[in-house]
Amino acid sequence: DSPYYFLRMNEAHRNSMIRALLGMTKSNFNIELKSFKNEMKLKNAKSFIRNHLTSLVVPKQDENVQFQKGLKSYESYDGNSYEKLLSYFVRGRTYQGELERLLYDIQPDLIPIYKETILSDMTEKELIRLFVETKIDTTSSSS
Repeated sequence: DSPYYFLRMNEAHRNSMIRALLGMTKSNFNIELKSFKNEMKLKNAKSFIRNHLTSLVVPKQDENVQFQKGLKSYESYDGNSYEKLLSYFVRGRTYQGELERLLYDIQPDLIPIYKETILSDMTEKELIRLFVETKIDTTSSSS
């Protein structure tokens, strides 16, 4: 007799429902979600650098020079690729753009943190939850 229906949210319909609630077209939603995911990865990369790499010293002189240049410029990096940002630290002949190789050589205990912070992807559900929270915060602060 109740005019209300209660159904469990189907995973396949989650994005469509959220898109409708946010008033976004499918293409805008997908573009903004992808951009948000890149921003989150870049934010995580900068956090990893700030928390773990700023105190490292690379023993090889030519590699250390490039590493120090990366440390000086990472905060002002305005690109959108976390891979490119991280490659700035290891451009020399020895590591050839692979930060994990550098960490293995000079600070192996950082590798699990690196993998968890940088390489692991958050679940789609978590990504969408953060995206919606950000959208709501942005909308409420501009009102």
